[in-house]
Amino acid sequence: MSSTIYNSAFELQLSHEFYTDAHKFNVNKQLEIFATSATNDLVKKGRMRMVRTGAGLNMFYQAYLDQVPAIPVIKPLVELTGSMQFVFGLVINPTDTSFLNVSDLDKGDTYGSGKLFFLNGTIPVGDPDLPVVLDLTPSLLDQLRPAAFTYTFVPDTAGLLTDLVLTVYRENGVTVVQTIDPVLSNPSTGVYSAQINLSAEPVGIYKIKVTDPNNGNQEENAASVYVDTELARQNIFGIIRLTYPTPSYFYQGLPDTVKYRFDAREIQWRYYIAIKKIATDFFNDYHLEIYDDLIPVPQYTFTGLDGGVPNATVKINGLETVIITSNEFIPFSETAISRFNLKQVKPSPLTEKVIMNVLPNAATSGVDSNNVGVIGEQYAEIFLFLDQVSP
Repeated sequence: MSSTIYNSAFELQLSHEFYTDAHKFNVNKQLEIFATSATNDLVKKGRMRMVRTGAGLNMFYQAYLDQVPAIPVIKPLVELTGSMQFVFGLVINPTDTSFLNVSDLDKGDTYGSGKLFFLNGTIPVGDPDLPVVLDLTPSLLDQLRPAAFTYTFVPDTAGLLTDLVLTVYRENGVTVVQTIDPVLSNPSTGVYSAQINLSAEPVGIYKIKVTDPNNGNQEENAASVYVDTELARQNIFGIIRLTYPTPSYFYQGLPDTVKYRFDAREIQWRYYIAIKKIATDFFNDYHLEIYDDLIPVPQYTFTGLDGGVPNATVKINGLETVIITSNEFIPFSETAISRFNLKQVKPSPLTEKVIMNVLPNAATSGVDSNNVGVIGEQYAEIFLFLDQVSP
């Protein structure tokens, strides 16, 4: 046996669409990755080493060069057996305020407070000697809970229901772990609650389903819950889970690449153009338009809410205000779009004049709002101030 070396098993790469290719791994400055206790135990048992990198992290295993064969081969110092599962927690850097604003985290559901961003992957069965490039699959889980917790909910059907049954399933949604029958309620609030104890069960995903046996077992509530007492004590944003079904895939000659690219958040941009001085009867002949000067075909188009003339009710700082909105959703990007320009247009005879050739982009921080239009719609609002418009 020769001197001990470390051989790379896999590299975890996290990137973000928001950044240019040169900076795509900058998301790792916004997110902290750490191994759970179970993963740390696995690392210690298997004589492995985790190294945090600018792209994510690398996992190595301690190995040696076996020089007995005619062609020496690298072998693990300690070769584990059975399925191997690596679980990592993701925490948003508390000094960073932009990650949630620029990231599209709505994966099968709407991301919000209390939701858990879950990245999952299993190394596929194939030739263990060939490295795998695996894209992690994103999803949203409803809750992160300790092994014993109180589950509360309001049934989908209005009114006080009796004899509701709560069933806890394993991740597969088939194997029953626990049944609570009936579920107690608070008549004054209409809130139902149940004490769930999964202390004897392994950490992982569980499905909760509440049904009404008095109404054909109609589903009244459902949730997906990740149960881990250790992680539940921390301010976790997300979890990464990587499974090796057999160790031969882990101890292969070349490292696997496990990756995920966060999507950039997209939203319609709405420009509020407040004008300090307007030439007499200007908007009888002219209107304002925003153009995307991308050649040969514009990528984005814009529509004036009132045809490019001042809105009858919305006034910014008491000034006449023209409201123009993008027709497409525009992704937030590290690189500003500098080709949007503002023109004043007279339809007949056609007269156009650029009055602002580089418009500001939507801010990556702040709250999206909607002051006009359909209630519930959201826009990134951008405010412009013009000294005057005139022919």
